[in-house]
Amino acid sequence: MTSNNAESLNSLFKKDRHSPILSLIESIRKKLRNGFMRGVRASAQSQYTSTLTPMIEEKLRKNVDKANRLVADPIDQLTYDVRNGTKNFVVNLDEKTCTCRRFQLEHLPCEHAVAAVKKSGYSIYLFCSLYYTVEYWRATYSDIIYPVPNEVDWEIPENLGFSNVLPPLVRRRCGRTKTKRILSTGEFSQRQKCSRCGATGHNRLTCTSQMPLAC
Repeated sequence: MTSNNAESLNSLFKKDRHSPILSLIESIRKKLRNGFMRGVRASAQSQYTSTLTPMIEEKLRKNVDKANRLVADPIDQLTYDVRNGTKNFVVNLDEKTCTCRRFQLEHLPCEHAVAAVKKSGYSIYLFCSLYYTVEYWRATYSDIIYPVPNEVDWEIPENLGFSNVLPPLVRRRCGRTKTKRILSTGEFSQRQKCSRCGATGHNRLTCTSQMPLAC
């Protein structure tokens, strides 16, 4: 998941990478400025009065719906045994972990953690990362990206004015360069079909259908 941002930006600037360096930088600046302005407008809308951002709020709501079908039994004060049919998952609310590992990877309660939190009586929002909150979302777009001054107004130091900058020595790998972003943990292509239920957007490991596994 740590490479997700870099892969998204590489995909965004895929066509610009073939431009001269100044055109590339200016294109990056414009796209980032436009993206920041969309983020500013979205985060400033008054309808987002929830604690979490809309996308994360919707994801958490789906986990709550899934958690309604689970059974959680306390092992101790903050550890729970969550059952999903014949499968068991151990949730530790103190350490914010689940044996499915999604809780600690996403820093957002999975459906097993949600079932445990509901049983404990705590608020689900206490177990969500601060980076998912609207406050942090708005802080992301608080900076301003100014345009680059006209080239005639540039002040270039004398020791750099006549420098001959050569391209880096890069050894290309065999084969075609990848241009598509690699999906992160928990992401699935909408064209990917589940081998259990035949639906798209998930695989059989995350399928909630009770249909038998296809041969």
